[in-house]
Amino acid sequence: FNKHLPKYLADNANKAFLEVFLLLEGLYADEFDLRLERMDDEDVNFNDLSDIELFQNNEKELLLFTIKLKALMKLDLLSSKVVSRISLNKDIIGPLFMKVIDNSIFETSDAPVIVPQHASRNLNPSNEQNVHTHNSLEEDNNNNTFSEMIEQSSEL
Repeated sequence: FNKHLPKYLADNANKAFLEVFLLLEGLYADEFDLRLERMDDEDVNFNDLSDIELFQNNEKELLLFTIKLKALMKLDLLSSKVVSRISLNKDIIGPLFMKVIDNSIFETSDAPVIVPQHASRNLNPSNEQNVHTHNSLEEDNNNNTFSEMIEQSSEL
């Protein structure tokens, strides 16, 4: 199996993955007016992101892309810089992102999810279970659950 895979991805591939991640992270942060931490060497200017509407659901795109990056991490194909960078703002972005970073997204729990204040815009009292908010990722426009969306993305 390993003899068919490269031992690492080329630097330009790592850079491209990081740039896409930074864009998605910036779009999500702009939507919720979050102030993100940045690395010293990041040459990023996302001041005009509010004018860009690439996706209907920035959170979904960020989480799905991060899950795909995590798969590359498990194969040891990403640089350590990319690996450390994607977890830099896990405490700021929100509980679902933190679960993706901590590899606990598919664990079940009876404990309520603590939702950060910026995510309170997604409240929907009719869908309260053990989660005190309705997350935009709970269902997409096709009524797919988040777990179904993740399974579909892993088939790509």
